[in-house]
Amino acid sequence: PRLIVSSGPPMASHNGQTRLQRLGSFQQSLKASFAAPESHQLPWYAIWGMTILIPVLVACVNYAMVMADVFLVTTKFTWVQNAMAQGAGFGTLTLMGACACLALGAAALVLLVAPICAGSGIPEAKGYLNGNHVPGMFKMQNFFVRTAGVVLATSAGFPIGREGPMVCIGGCIGIGVAHLVASPYMKSWVQVGSEESALNDAHCAAALLVHEERFSYVRRMGCVLGGAAGIATAFNAPIGAILYMFEEVTVTSWSIEFTFHAFVCTILATFGSRALLDVSHSDVHRLLIYQAGLHDSRDWTWLDVPFFVLLAALLGVISAMFTRGLLKVWSLRKQFTQFLQANWSWYESMVARLLEVVLYAGLVAFIFGLIPMAVPCVETEHHGAADAHGEAGHGAANSTAETAAGHHRRLSEDLTWVRYTCAEGSHNELATLLLSGAEGAVKHLFSRDVNNLALAPLVVALLAYLPLAMGMPGLPVPMGCFVPSMLIGSLVGRLMGEVMTSLEFLQPLGLSHAGVYALVGSGAMLGGFTHMTVAIVVLLVEAVHDLSVVAPMMLGICVSRIVSGLINHHAYD
Repeated sequence: PRLIVSSGPPMASHNGQTRLQRLGSFQQSLKASFAAPESHQLPWYAIWGMTILIPVLVACVNYAMVMADVFLVTTKFTWVQNAMAQGAGFGTLTLMGACACLALGAAALVLLVAPICAGSGIPEAKGYLNGNHVPGMFKMQNFFVRTAGVVLATSAGFPIGREGPMVCIGGCIGIGVAHLVASPYMKSWVQVGSEESALNDAHCAAALLVHEERFSYVRRMGCVLGGAAGIATAFNAPIGAILYMFEEVTVTSWSIEFTFHAFVCTILATFGSRALLDVSHSDVHRLLIYQAGLHDSRDWTWLDVPFFVLLAALLGVISAMFTRGLLKVWSLRKQFTQFLQANWSWYESMVARLLEVVLYAGLVAFIFGLIPMAVPCVETEHHGAADAHGEAGHGAANSTAETAAGHHRRLSEDLTWVRYTCAEGSHNELATLLLSGAEGAVKHLFSRDVNNLALAPLVVALLAYLPLAMGMPGLPVPMGCFVPSMLIGSLVGRLMGEVMTSLEFLQPLGLSHAGVYALVGSGAMLGGFTHMTVAIVVLLVEAVHDLSVVAPMMLGICVSRIVSGLINHHAYD
C-alpha cells in the first residue's frame, strides 16, 4: 500500500496525475523527516509560546514547593525546639517521630502510585533526551508524585538534594506544554491506497498521519527547556542550568537556535521564581544557599595552588569511593527488594519497604539530633550577616513561631545558627552543620564572614553525613545526590583550610580563607562525582558571585576529574 497526501480532511482529487504528484511530495517529506528529525517545523509563535509558558509554569511549581517545604520544616522544628526545652533526649525523639511521618508519606506515594519516581530520575532523563523510549517516565501522576515526594523527603531530613527531581519535574511540564502547543502542527490527513488506485483515481481510505519523528523532537525540546528551568529556579543560576542540560544531551539533539530558546527560558524561570517570592513577601528559598558578595580582600594566592591540587586529588579518590559505595548500596537494596518480592506477598513486601524508609529516617534524625551534644556551645558573634536563632530549621526556620512566620532567612543575607540546647546568645556548630540541611550547611562552610570553625564539629559532621548519604540509594523516595556531594566536598575543603590556617609554620605564607578551600573542595567533589566540568564551574560561580575563584575551581575540578576517572570510568547518574 502507498500513502497519498491530502492537504486537509479527505477530499476527492481531480485526476490521477495530481495524486501521483502528492504521493511524490509526501515521500520526499518522509525522507526529509527521517534524515533530519531535528527540524521541528513549528511556526515561530508556537515555539516562542513554549519558550515563555514553560518557565512560567516551572517557576510557579517551584514556588509552591518552596512554600510547602518551608511550612513543613518550620512546623517540625518549632515542635522540636519546644521539646528541646524538656531535654535533648525528648527533643530527639520528637525529631525522629516527625521525620518518620514525613518519610512515610514520601515512600507511600512512590511505592503505591508511581514507583518510577524513586531516585533522582537523571539516568532515565538522560536516556530519554538522547533518543530512547522510557515508558511512563513523564505521566501526569508521576509529576505530582515526584513534586510532593521530594518536598516530603527533603523535609524529613534525609541527606539528599532535589536537583535531579527538579530536572524531571521541569521535564514533565515541558513535555506537557510541548504536546499541547505542537499537536495541531504535527497531524495531517492522508489517504491510504495502492499505486493502481491512485492512477485510476479510485476511492482511498482516509487516515490521520502523525509526524512522530518531528513530534518526538519537539517533546524532547520541551523536556530540555523544562529541565533547564528547573535547575535555574533551584540554584538561581540560569547559565549554569543551560550548561548542565547541554552536558546531559547529545550534540546532535541540540540545534543552534535551541541555545537561544534555552537562554530565554532559564532567564524567565529565574526572574519568575524571584518575582513570586518578592510578591508574596516570603523572600526565602531553601536551595538558594549562597550569600551574595562573598568577596574577600584575599581570595587566593599562588602559594595556595599546591594545596588546591592536593585537596582535589584527595576528593577525586573520595568521590570515586563515594560513587562505588552508592552503587553497592543500590545493588544490595535491589537484591533485598527482589528477595521480598519472590518470598513475600505483595502486601508484606510493601509494608517491609515502607518500614525500611521509616526506620532509616528515624536513624538519620537520631544521629543528627543527638550527636551535637558531644560538642560544646560557642558564643555567637553578631557581625555582618550572621545571626543566631534557636531553631534547628534546615536553614529555613527561626527560633520561635513568631520569627518563623515573619522573619525567615533572607535569600542571600543571613547565616542562621542553630542554638540547639545552648543558652541564648550561643549556638552549637555541629548542630548548625547537621540540622540546617545540606543547603544551609554549605552556606556556612562557604562563608568568609565566619573567622573559623572548630575542627571537631567538621570531622564529626563529615563522619556522620558521608555514610548516611551513602545509604540512601534504592530507597523508594525522590532524591538527588548533587547537593549532598557538594556538602561532602565543602566539609573536606573547609576542614583542610582550617587545618592549614591553624598550623603556625604555615601562617607566614598568608594562605586563603578556609571558605575558599570549601568552595574549591565542593567543585572538586562534584567534578569527580558527576564527571561534569563547565556546568559545575558556572553553577557555583553564579551562586557565589565571585569570579576570582574560577581559576582554582577549574584546576580542582580538572584534577579531581582525572583522579576519579582513573578509578571509575563512569559517573554515578
